[in-house]
Amino acid sequence: MFEKTNIEKLYKYGMKVQVKKDTYLYNANSGTNEHSAFLLEDGLCALQSLTRDGEEKIYLYFDSKRIIGFAQIMRRMLFQSEEGAQYKTYSIVAKTDCTLYRISDIDFFRLVKEDQEFNLFLLRILTKNYLDILDRYHQIQEESAAVRLCRLILEFSVDKQGKKILPKYFNYIELSKYLGIHPVTVSRIMGKLKQYGFISKDGHSVVLENEKQLRDFIESGQDVEY
Repeated sequence: MFEKTNIEKLYKYGMKVQVKKDTYLYNANSGTNEHSAFLLEDGLCALQSLTRDGEEKIYLYFDSKRIIGFAQIMRRMLFQSEEGAQYKTYSIVAKTDCTLYRISDIDFFRLVKEDQEFNLFLLRILTKNYLDILDRYHQIQEESAAVRLCRLILEFSVDKQGKKILPKYFNYIELSKYLGIHPVTVSRIMGKLKQYGFISKDGHSVVLENEKQLRDFIESGQDVEY
């Protein structure tokens, strides 16, 4: 109820918008949408950056009912201009066609300043984002690419026609950006997971065949030879 009530406040102040895949909802370098926050109603977005070599790195995925793109608003509210100038390395990009509610910085400021319950709701979201980043960092440092790929399959597989399927937009190129490995390596790991009976392929989709064995593999911390 707490979350539903505060999401409804964003519906009240927000304007419904629909964006196509690969649309930048926020770009720190260009300032795109720096005066707006978004409530993601449907679809998938990613927090990402570009390396000096132009390589795309994905840090987190955001799914429905997440508030995204509000950090730049809070930065202007909480920091002096020179303090916030360094945070210009990330972007938020729609990875699928998305439905969102755009909330202006003026209305967002009003909620933050006047609504204590909304502040607690926002603090909850910030805490989740922080813990997600910490967990992601730990996985990168301590776990093999195969284990991290298995985690993603478990987290993002959806029920479809009696099966658990990883949506098609998680192609090998997309997965390589998240895992920090080459698409060919992703393909080889997928081949091993299929060989173990954890997954199968249905056209271009990955089907989760044995969730328990996949979880056991994650817990074991094993790697695969590829």
